[in-house]
Amino acid sequence: MTHGDVRSTRIVIVSDEVLTTLLDDLDRSGCGMMQLPPDEIHPETARLWIEQVAEHAAEFLRNGYAVVLLGETPWADELDAALVSLGASPLPRIEASPESVRQYAIQPPSTSRLTPET
Repeated sequence: MTHGDVRSTRIVIVSDEVLTTLLDDLDRSGCGMMQLPPDEIHPETARLWIEQVAEHAAEFLRNGYAVVLLGETPWADELDAALVSLGASPLPRIEASPESVRQYAIQPPSTSRLTPET
């Protein structure tokens, strides 16, 4: 499904390291990408950057896009908190591997896995 352009309605949020490692796979996947700040960036700059990523992600989610966090990042907790402050849920996470990127391009992870078992 597209919204009038060639990009899919699947977005991955990636760390600097993951983006460098998986850029070709991400490009082939057709997914949109948003980059988190590098680990060594000044904390205040990182906070502002993460707020911007969260605002964009929340808007994508409101418009029916699938958005995930790809791989591990030290900014995950800050991103989750920023999303929650905007009324969005924390993002599902997928492994940072070429296989996971290919699978996500085909089918996003189920958010039902985020619901605690009762």
